[in-house]
Amino acid sequence: MNVASPGIGTSPRDMLHACVADLHGATLDECSTLPTSRFDSKFVAQVSALGALVQTLHASSSGGQSWRVLEVEHHRIVQYQTAYFDTPCLQLYRDHLQGRRRRFKIRTRRYSTGAHVLEIKLKGICGKTEKLRRTRANGARRMVLDHAEHDWLLDSLQTQFAYPAPLELSPSAQTFYRRICLVGPDDDRLTIDLDFAVAQGCNSPQGAADQQIAVNPDLAIVESKSSRMRTDLDRQLRQIARHPDQLSKYAIALAMTRGVRCNPWLPALRRLNGEPAADRHGMRGHV
Repeated sequence: MNVASPGIGTSPRDMLHACVADLHGATLDECSTLPTSRFDSKFVAQVSALGALVQTLHASSSGGQSWRVLEVEHHRIVQYQTAYFDTPCLQLYRDHLQGRRRRFKIRTRRYSTGAHVLEIKLKGICGKTEKLRRTRANGARRMVLDHAEHDWLLDSLQTQFAYPAPLELSPSAQTFYRRICLVGPDDDRLTIDLDFAVAQGCNSPQGAADQQIAVNPDLAIVESKSSRMRTDLDRQLRQIARHPDQLSKYAIALAMTRGVRCNPWLPALRRLNGEPAADRHGMRGHV
């Protein structure tokens, strides 16, 4: 799936796509076996800088291994549609805002490949992230959890956190983006999320385009994921994005649609919006 090297006048997106097309592919089955326990670092980066980063990764290797790109049904960019669930008082968001060391998010995620899952994203000791995942039944509504899913949430949270599952859960926010997922040596991963947009957590399962609020399309949300801290990839990302950002897609979505307090994430939000965060939807308000 190789392409010619991008030439003069090529747009940043075209260059990124061409560099990604030059990588060897990784199958979904291969990626499904990668550890879900990891350390994450997030960056807001210019799309124009990412093609060169991918080229650098492509040229590098470790122990004979090189970076690959996840390819599903001949597609190397996959659409993600995520619905987050929370209590009426947004307790899960409050736990994140208050920096609780042991916290979690509950979300459903639908991929353009047709896969549909329910996930618990756990933040545990030393900031390490773990995921628990359950495949959703065919025909499941993205914005509604059934009894079996509630039972699974209860059992999973009791086992992992000795914590009861919230009883009153409803959709609180939605996010949309197109993801490129790179897989490197030692199971390191790099995700590049393009065209990030948010919507309210209402009963609008399709996330109609006219209900979405998009951020600056020249920016991408980039995340390194590794079983180790302070990797070579993190150092390369610091060269193009200065420093990691405190960034939660869920928090950003709530701030942009419901005006919740989001002081920890204001720098990233300002960059994504290209405007002072306080000028939009009362972002210095309270939950």
